[in-house]
Amino acid sequence: MAAEEILIKLCELARKDGGASLEQILKEAFNEYDELKLLKKRNLLCEHCKYVLKEIGAADDTLTDVLQIISTLNAKREMILFRDTLNLTQEKLIKSIFSHYKDKNKFQNEVNIDEIVDIVVEFESEIQDADINEEQKETLKQLCLIVKEAKEESKIIGSNRAIDKLHTLFIGKFFLYGKTILNIKDPRILEKIKWIYAKIGAANSIIKTLKDFKDNLTDILTLTC
Repeated sequence: MAAEEILIKLCELARKDGGASLEQILKEAFNEYDELKLLKKRNLLCEHCKYVLKEIGAADDTLTDVLQIISTLNAKREMILFRDTLNLTQEKLIKSIFSHYKDKNKFQNEVNIDEIVDIVVEFESEIQDADINEEQKETLKQLCLIVKEAKEESKIIGSNRAIDKLHTLFIGKFFLYGKTILNIKDPRILEKIKWIYAKIGAANSIIKTLKDFKDNLTDILTLTC
């Protein structure tokens, strides 16, 4: 579920089910029942909302009240305590913010992350039978993991932002484990790593090209209006 949908669902559930705990509502809104994963998704949502506000030029504190609820450590409290904040006015504000954000990015289509994930799933099975040591296997599993996590994040923040973050993380992993990766002797595994990196890099390049196109087109439209 995308960020806007989660926020709106929170507001709706707060009005309908005041007797439930905030924790129950958060789990339902995020469709996530593992506590650690839920915490990560809550943090991701807050980070993305701040990014959206910055992108549209809104004040940093525009969504402070709702983000404080999402990030609160005391999630056992009843939802009725948050009804005054998660009201219809807040819901309309959320819709307005994300409508502005979508309008700003209307010339920037989402790039599909699924193809990268499919390659990684296939790669995971190849790792098990590859002629590599345990340290190398664990390193490659880490690379696969961040790709699959990016897929999960894309459901909240969109594929473009997820791929952009993934590209940075992938490069970071190469810096951390470069020696381990370079010592891999299995040519099939090395080729697959290069292929995955190339796919991520290519996707990110497309995103940047689309963003440049959007920015240039916006400038042209501004000048001609």
